[in-house]
Amino acid sequence: MLSFSLKDCGHTFCAGCILLLLRANLCDHIHRLESACPIPTGEVMTENEIPWIKTCICRMISNQLPLPEYRCPKCRGNISSKPVAAFLVEEILDEVNKSSQQLMPGVVRPTCRQRIEVDVDVDIAWDAFFTTQH
Repeated sequence: MLSFSLKDCGHTFCAGCILLLLRANLCDHIHRLESACPIPTGEVMTENEIPWIKTCICRMISNQLPLPEYRCPKCRGNISSKPVAAFLVEEILDEVNKSSQQLMPGVVRPTCRQRIEVDVDVDIAWDAFFTTQH
Protein backbone atom coordinates (compact mmCIF):
# COMPACT_ATOMS: atom_id res chain seq x y z
CA MET A 1 0.00 0.00 0.00
CA LEU A 2 1.59 3.25 -1.11
CA SER A 3 -1.27 5.76 -0.96
CA PHE A 4 -2.53 7.23 2.29
CA SER A 5 -5.18 9.79 3.12
CA LEU A 6 -4.98 12.38 5.85
CA LYS A 7 -8.01 11.89 8.11
CA ASP A 8 -8.30 15.59 8.97
CA CYS A 9 -8.63 16.99 5.43
CA GLY A 10 -8.94 13.92 3.19
CA HIS A 11 -6.03 14.75 0.88
CA THR A 12 -4.15 11.70 -0.41
CA PHE A 13 -0.42 11.30 -0.96
CA CYS A 14 2.06 8.49 -1.41
CA ALA A 15 3.61 7.18 1.82
CA GLY A 16 7.06 8.54 0.92
CA CYS A 17 5.76 12.08 0.46
CA ILE A 18 3.85 12.03 3.75
CA LEU A 19 6.85 10.65 5.65
CA LEU A 20 9.18 13.32 4.27
CA LEU A 21 6.58 16.00 5.02
CA LEU A 22 6.17 14.85 8.63
CA ARG A 23 9.94 14.65 9.07
CA ALA A 24 10.39 18.16 7.66
CA ASN A 25 7.64 19.54 9.95
CA LEU A 26 9.27 17.84 12.95
CA CYS A 27 12.76 19.12 12.08
CA ASP A 28 11.44 22.68 11.61
CA HIS A 29 9.76 22.44 14.99
CA ILE A 30 12.95 21.17 16.65
CA HIS A 31 14.95 23.99 15.02
CA ARG A 32 12.57 26.51 16.56
CA LEU A 33 12.93 24.89 20.01
CA GLU A 34 16.60 23.93 20.08
CA SER A 35 18.27 25.22 16.90
CA ALA A 36 19.74 21.81 15.90
CA CYS A 37 17.78 18.84 14.61
CA PRO A 38 19.39 15.51 15.59
CA ILE A 39 17.38 13.52 13.05
CA PRO A 40 19.55 12.33 10.16
CA THR A 41 17.84 13.41 6.95
CA GLY A 42 18.17 12.16 3.41
CA GLU A 43 16.06 11.89 0.31
CA VAL A 44 14.47 8.67 1.61
CA MET A 45 13.30 8.04 5.13
CA THR A 46 14.86 4.90 6.64
CA GLU A 47 14.28 2.64 9.63
CA ASN A 48 17.33 4.26 11.31
CA GLU A 49 15.44 7.52 11.71
CA ILE A 50 12.49 6.04 13.63
CA PRO A 51 14.27 5.84 17.03
CA TRP A 52 15.48 9.44 16.62
CA ILE A 53 11.99 10.64 15.82
CA LYS A 54 10.39 8.77 18.69
CA THR A 55 13.10 10.01 21.11
CA CYS A 56 12.59 13.63 20.03
CA ILE A 57 8.81 13.41 20.46
CA CYS A 58 9.11 11.64 23.85
CA ARG A 59 11.60 14.25 25.04
CA MET A 60 9.19 17.03 24.12
CA ILE A 61 6.43 15.27 26.06
CA SER A 62 8.70 14.68 29.09
CA ASN A 63 9.86 18.30 29.12
CA GLN A 64 6.30 19.56 28.57
CA LEU A 65 7.34 21.27 25.35
CA PRO A 66 4.83 21.90 22.59
CA LEU A 67 4.58 19.09 20.06
CA PRO A 68 5.05 19.76 16.37
CA GLU A 69 2.11 20.80 14.24
CA TYR A 70 2.06 18.71 11.10
CA ARG A 71 0.44 20.47 8.13
CA CYS A 72 -1.06 19.16 4.90
CA PRO A 73 0.97 20.46 1.93
CA LYS A 74 -2.21 20.99 -0.12
CA CYS A 75 -4.49 22.91 2.24
CA ARG A 76 -2.11 23.66 5.16
CA GLY A 77 -4.70 22.08 7.47
CA ASN A 78 -3.58 20.46 10.70
CA ILE A 79 -2.68 16.73 10.61
CA SER A 80 -3.59 15.48 14.07
CA SER A 81 -3.72 11.72 13.54
CA LYS A 82 -2.07 8.90 11.64
CA PRO A 83 -2.79 8.74 7.90
CA VAL A 84 -5.04 5.90 6.74
CA ALA A 85 -4.58 3.58 3.77
CA ALA A 86 -6.37 4.82 0.66
CA PHE A 87 -7.52 1.51 -0.82
CA LEU A 88 -9.80 3.06 -3.44
CA VAL A 89 -7.01 5.36 -4.68
CA GLU A 90 -4.68 2.34 -4.98
CA GLU A 91 -7.30 0.43 -6.99
CA ILE A 92 -7.83 3.40 -9.32
CA LEU A 93 -4.07 3.87 -9.81
CA ASP A 94 -3.69 0.16 -10.59
CA GLU A 95 -6.46 0.32 -13.20
CA VAL A 96 -5.05 3.48 -14.79
CA ASN A 97 -1.58 1.91 -14.93
CA LYS A 98 -2.98 -1.30 -16.49
CA SER A 99 -4.93 0.68 -19.08
CA SER A 100 -1.92 2.87 -19.84
CA GLN A 101 0.28 -0.17 -20.35
CA GLN A 102 -2.24 -1.62 -22.80
CA LEU A 103 -2.49 1.64 -24.75
CA MET A 104 1.20 2.56 -24.54
CA PRO A 105 3.31 -0.53 -23.76
CA GLY A 106 6.71 0.13 -22.21
CA VAL A 107 5.84 3.55 -20.79
CA VAL A 108 6.49 3.60 -17.04
CA ARG A 109 4.01 5.60 -15.00
CA PRO A 110 5.29 6.61 -11.54
CA THR A 111 2.63 6.76 -8.83
CA CYS A 112 4.22 9.90 -7.41
CA ARG A 113 5.69 12.91 -9.16
CA GLN A 114 8.82 12.72 -7.03
CA ARG A 115 9.09 8.90 -7.13
CA ILE A 116 9.96 8.70 -3.45
CA GLU A 117 10.82 5.19 -2.33
CA VAL A 118 9.67 3.97 1.07
CA ASP A 119 12.42 2.19 3.02
CA VAL A 120 10.51 2.01 6.29
CA ASP A 121 7.49 0.21 7.78
CA VAL A 122 4.92 2.99 7.51
CA ASP A 123 2.91 1.79 10.52
CA ILE A 124 6.02 2.03 12.73
CA ALA A 125 6.75 5.48 11.27
CA TRP A 126 3.20 6.73 11.94
CA ASP A 127 3.53 5.49 15.55
CA ALA A 128 6.79 7.41 15.96
CA PHE A 129 5.42 10.69 14.60
CA PHE A 130 2.16 10.44 16.51
CA THR A 131 3.54 9.22 19.83
CA THR A 132 1.39 10.36 22.73
CA GLN A 133 3.22 8.60 25.56
CA HIS A 134 6.87 8.25 26.52
